Amino acid sequence: MIRRPPRSTLFPYTTLFRSPEVIKGCKNVVLTPNAMEFSRLYHKLVGAELPKDEDEIVCVTKVGGLLGNVTVVRKGERDIVSDGNKYLVCEHGGSPRRCGGQGDLLSGSLGVWTHWSLKAANNNAATSNMLTEYGAMLCASYAACWLTRECNRLAFCKYLRSTTTTDMIQEIGTAVRSLENNS
Repeated sequence: MIRRPPRSTLFPYTTLFRSPEVIKGCKNVVLTPNAMEFSRLYHKLVGAELPKDEDEIVCVTKVGGLLGNVTVVRKGERDIVSDGNKYLVCEHGGSPRRCGGQGDLLSGSLGVWTHWSLKAANNNAATSNMLTEYGAMLCASYAACWLTRECNRLAFCKYLRSTTTTDMIQEIGTAVRSLENNS
């Protein structure tokens, strides 16, 4: 039987909660659970409730490892990215306003960053120390988190509490230029 990773970013977490083995070991898969989804996934894999007193990074790294080194982006006040071996934490920008659809912006940009990162890694164009140290999937995930948070920050500066994801999308060009200037 050939095991293929799910192709959609809309792969339902309900399926994953029932059968996490579906993606186990799929190195080019990135999960982007919010806090509630992550808690349920942790419970399924570990067989215990998510501990309130344990470091979030340890928990995310544990889940990535138990899934066979699948990359996990646990979205939250700070985004934690881990493949079960290494981790990155994105605390850049953002705002007090979380918009419905913000995760869609993260997932969409993640697809683009993943393509670019894998292409650079496969072409031995790993000119970035970060790409060499952390690999394509962690770097792509971090870049998507950074971009989403920067779009959120820029839009919030203009629209404050009325910020929507559409406002964030208008800031993609500015955010990408900012990321290129900071890398």
